[in-house]
Amino acid sequence: MILIAVTGKIEITTEMPEQQREMFVLENPNEGLYLPKFCWHTMKYSHNAVQVVLASSKYDESDYIRDYAEFIKLSKV
Repeated sequence: MILIAVTGKIEITTEMPEQQREMFVLENPNEGLYLPKFCWHTMKYSHNAVQVVLASSKYDESDYIRDYAEFIKLSKV
């Protein structure tokens, strides 16, 4: 999936299995951030932020891990 901040500012912290966290700031609609599969991420939005998400498939709730402990557990498999 690719995240784009159409307006405002979005701070995204990412973590891949067995890797350090990285932080990205989106505040330009000409830039996007690619999030690969199995990438834990948290987002912090400015009060006027509008986000667009480009994805290759329809949203399916069962595709997502919502619990960080579960992410860590699965990343060690």
